[in-house]
Amino acid sequence: MFRLITAAIATLFFLSLQAQTFPRFSVPFRTADGQLLRNALAGGLNNPQVSEADLNNDGITDLFVFDRKGNVILPFLHDGVAGSVHYTYAPEYADNFPALNSWALLRDFNGDGIADLFAYSDAPVDGIMVYRGYFDAQNRLSFQRLMFNNLHRLIYFPLPGGSTTQLYVSRIDIPEITDVDGDGDLDILTFGVNGGKMEYYANRSLEMGMGRDTVVYRLVSNCWGGFFESGFSEHIDLAPNFGQCYNPFHDGSGEGLELRHVGSTVLAFDADGDGDKDLILGDVSFNNLNFLTNGGTPQTAWMTAQDIDFPSYDVPVDLPLFPAAFLVDVDHDGKKDLLVAPNAAVGSEDYHALWWYRNTQGIPHRFERQQTDFLIETMLDFGTGAYPAFADVNGDGLTDLVVGNNSYYREFGAKESRLHLFLNTGTPEVPAFQLADDNWLNMRAIAAATFNLAPAFGDLDGDGDTDLLVGTDLGQLYYFKNLAGANQPMQFGAHQFPYMNIDIGTASVPFMADLNRDGLMDILVGERNGNINFFPNTGSGTQPDFVGDPDLEPNVFFLGGVDTRITGAFPNGYSAPAVVWNGQEYLLFSGTSRGRIEAYTVLPSSFRDSFPLISETWGEIHTGTQSRLAFVDLDNDGLLELAVGNDRGGLQFFRTPLPALAPNSVKPEPAAGPSVKVFPNPTHNTLFFSRTDAGTAELELSIYNAEGRLMRQSRRSGAHWQEDLGNWPDGMYFWRLAGTDGVISAKVMKTAKGR
Repeated sequence: MFRLITAAIATLFFLSLQAQTFPRFSVPFRTADGQLLRNALAGGLNNPQVSEADLNNDGITDLFVFDRKGNVILPFLHDGVAGSVHYTYAPEYADNFPALNSWALLRDFNGDGIADLFAYSDAPVDGIMVYRGYFDAQNRLSFQRLMFNNLHRLIYFPLPGGSTTQLYVSRIDIPEITDVDGDGDLDILTFGVNGGKMEYYANRSLEMGMGRDTVVYRLVSNCWGGFFESGFSEHIDLAPNFGQCYNPFHDGSGEGLELRHVGSTVLAFDADGDGDKDLILGDVSFNNLNFLTNGGTPQTAWMTAQDIDFPSYDVPVDLPLFPAAFLVDVDHDGKKDLLVAPNAAVGSEDYHALWWYRNTQGIPHRFERQQTDFLIETMLDFGTGAYPAFADVNGDGLTDLVVGNNSYYREFGAKESRLHLFLNTGTPEVPAFQLADDNWLNMRAIAAATFNLAPAFGDLDGDGDTDLLVGTDLGQLYYFKNLAGANQPMQFGAHQFPYMNIDIGTASVPFMADLNRDGLMDILVGERNGNINFFPNTGSGTQPDFVGDPDLEPNVFFLGGVDTRITGAFPNGYSAPAVVWNGQEYLLFSGTSRGRIEAYTVLPSSFRDSFPLISETWGEIHTGTQSRLAFVDLDNDGLLELAVGNDRGGLQFFRTPLPALAPNSVKPEPAAGPSVKVFPNPTHNTLFFSRTDAGTAELELSIYNAEGRLMRQSRRSGAHWQEDLGNWPDGMYFWRLAGTDGVISAKVMKTAKGR
């Protein structure tokens, strides 16, 4: 006889899922005017770096986008139509890429027509690692690392005297990797560790008889182009004569000048068709791009003119902050276009973050701006930060979506945060969302003194309808009491702030659940420091009350010992709690600053004891830094879907194996459930069910495999029945029976030796 699923079985079940990668869940989204967002759940863009490559071996050039905000890879497939800018997000093509950080560029160094990868070092030194590209059995672009014969497996070059060192490229820079001298292989242009002079590294693998399938670099010039970038002016200092190098000290103007490189982006291409490489530079201190004309030769560059407001003949780039330029054929018309994006991860434009200039002339290049939100216009993108929460806002029985954000970029460090309401226009089984209000509840004005708005829904006052809490960067909470009544469109009274004087410090992310199971809704609050604060409800069923100071009893400042910080790499944890009921116990999930999802089993005996860890990387979900979570059963299949927000201001949805046994924000009442005998265990072919109580109500049977996939779901009545498992693979399965008198669940083994 079985009762409610035991803690041991539940823990075993979810431990078996901790290494599973959860599949994505697709939901259509439309703008307020009904336009379908083709790449709604791509996750947003803040600091994109764009390269072109054939990602699926179909002969059509696609886009590889690497966003340094969160170090995320976003592949986009082109539809193959000339003149089209129709790109579709295809996350499966990111699976074969190695872990990347800071910057990454696709280039074909060996001339085989397959993109190779140059990327920032994975070692504790600044440098370049290289991967050779190939197509796997599924025709997906894949990579094999070049194992350079040195400690860090990076590109090295010889120094005078016989020693060697890595080819230096700063973490914050973006170098250029192109054929500088016209000999058919890929060279490198980058700024050195000291000063504002450009270094030119020539690829000598062909000259050394090693062929094109490797790279061997030698430093040819430490003042390529003869110019000097001081970083103190938008103007570049140009050498007066061919073959010279500008000297900032020659006239005394550089006296006291500190020679250090603080950050630049580099794009080199033959803009005018004369055979040598011209240059576009972005600087960490400015919003503009500077175009330098090369008046020299392919072998000896000499920059002779500059356009500091490039392109001055059209709409000059004015993109906060630290713009980076990329040359790709966006519209597949055979001419390379210009894309420009902010390279600074903090303080930069976060929505109009990818400017597209079409090349309207070919060679010489002429760039004319088309839009400032290329690709982004097809996505859900809320600037910086995305905090999802689900509830039936309009009372039509369908789950709607509310998304808060950290802010949209505004000049002079100003913040603009909002709540965005998406109404569900689909059905209980097939959800679809449309933007109904991009400033729901007028939070842009109400919360003008703060930002980082994190919504959470729950029946806080026990009156049967759903109330709203909103966290803020101040560490306090807004409270909106719903006056409408159960199943009615939400109607809020005047907001309360700061609610109950709750103040956790910085970046409050609330969640409501009756965690101590006393019939009163409690509040959990994540924060910047990475701990989770627990505020038990000390009021009554209709009059909630809380002690505002997280350090005072009965509050628990460090719930379950959860700490989402990572020593050294991520000193701020930015915890973001969500709680799910599994039939017997609560499971606690938390978003983190790194972007992974941590999962724990809640110990009801003592919230001050450390909760058992299920997984530090639950679901193997990595959508970018500062993950924010919301669980809901969107398609009415009995399993929860998961919405994950990230620091780039976007959302991504996933399927999970978690059963949707009760609404997340409402206390599930424990029930005895029907009494059932299930035998034999283990079994080979047949599983028998026999009710041993007097119940006659119809039961819903669900059987899941060890990966959480629903194998069978049906309605059962009567006292006895059997289930045929004969054609299923051997292994562990989990059955669940739900009826009006409760839920029971347990595991069963199917083996060849079973009866």
